Amino acid sequence: MLQHIRILMIEDNPHDAELIDRELRRAGLEFSAERVDGEHMLRRALQSPPDVILADYHLPAFDGIEALRIAREVLPETPFLFVSGSIGEERAVQALREGATDYILKDRLSRLPSAITRALEQQRDRGMRRSAQERLDRMSEQYELILQSSAEGIISVGRDGKALVVNPAAEKITGYAAGEFLAADSIHTLIHHSRPDGSPYPASECPMFQTCRDGTSRAAEEIYWRKSGEAVPIEFTCSAILDGTQIAGAVVFFQDITERQRLERRVQQAQRVASLGRVAATMAHEFNNVLMGIQPFGEVIRRTSAEPKSLNAASHILDSVARGRQVTQEILRFTRPADLSLDRVDLHEWAVRLVPELRGIAGQRVAIELDVPADPVVARCDAVQIQQVMTNLVLNARDAMPEGGSVTIRVGWAEDGSGMALLSVQDTGSGIPPESLQTIFEPLFTTKKSGTGLGLAVAHQVVHRHGGLIYAESTPGQGALFTIHLPAAGDESPV
Repeated sequence: MLQHIRILMIEDNPHDAELIDRELRRAGLEFSAERVDGEHMLRRALQSPPDVILADYHLPAFDGIEALRIAREVLPETPFLFVSGSIGEERAVQALREGATDYILKDRLSRLPSAITRALEQQRDRGMRRSAQERLDRMSEQYELILQSSAEGIISVGRDGKALVVNPAAEKITGYAAGEFLAADSIHTLIHHSRPDGSPYPASECPMFQTCRDGTSRAAEEIYWRKSGEAVPIEFTCSAILDGTQIAGAVVFFQDITERQRLERRVQQAQRVASLGRVAATMAHEFNNVLMGIQPFGEVIRRTSAEPKSLNAASHILDSVARGRQVTQEILRFTRPADLSLDRVDLHEWAVRLVPELRGIAGQRVAIELDVPADPVVARCDAVQIQQVMTNLVLNARDAMPEGGSVTIRVGWAEDGSGMALLSVQDTGSGIPPESLQTIFEPLFTTKKSGTGLGLAVAHQVVHRHGGLIYAESTPGQGALFTIHLPAAGDESPV
């Protein structure tokens, strides 16, 4: 229902204004009116916006068309009705083209109340439609921002399998541009879904197509194949798009879980290490007791016997005991690590002092080169324990190069923007098989016939306790690269 209406009359004849007032009150409209008859008065009155404007076409100082133009300039949405004598068809058409809402002849004022009511209702409807469109526009903008900003890949398809919407994250994960998706006959021909074991899905069994058929939401882990041919593990959820009760298509949200799986493996490894550590510590202690009981008998045989066979046997016994004690010590060192003694260490100077010792350990067939920057690289670490880690890595490199080769030790800063100090050991040996890269830091894993499987596990433990990272890269036949990231120290002088 219309409430109180504020009317602005542009009328030079007080008698005509009174007739209009009387007709509107007789129709039951609740209103207040202000009358003006010149341009200056009109512009002043428009500063307090009325609900509707009624104007005579013929005015002494300026005509109705000029009044209409002024009103449209100031209040473009306010209804403007001409109430005048006969103005002629051409003038009426011109008035409507200029933006007049309606025109009423003065000898037919009975039409005026309904014309005002209709004009105000139309204005209200336009306002509602405009507000609704603005909301839709805002929603569309938000929808577009969500698509553009989402870290998850988003792809929607119709029931025929053709892509309808593709966001930038989907392009990044799959390697296909949005245009390639939209031009393809079926999404399945591009990203090549596979089951987690790598076996391919027929198009008919693709989860997205199944959702298009039955409307059931699905969530699982799969393999997508990038445009480059690289397999990437993904986690996805797929839901039906409904048009009323009809299935119009499906939308899938997916993300690359390569990093998550790597972190999960690290957690699992840490859990296995903790479990093995508890068991190994007990076993090492008991095994050491057994060895301590064997060693005296070997010593007695070596001191009291002159028989060569007995002496040879005693030597083997004592060597095996020494080897067993070494293993138990490594196990106990792994399960009961020494406390860290953290200092500010300039890795440049530290590495220069360390290399001669490493050359002596590596032997003459292995050349050790040092690559250090001109400026200091200061880390907060336990220099003794980090030296043990580097020694282990160099010994492993030596063992991977039985015919000789080279080892390069680098000192610098991590290039990933973390601000951490970097140490790396790169060799020219036989490399590490891909299947071993995932497990080389696990306790008791070794590829050496005489290895204990604890060296890299201890190295990983030491670096991890420093709050750092250690990881390996290798191509079989092209050597291996071990990289260590250590927390950087502050700006003070190193000790």
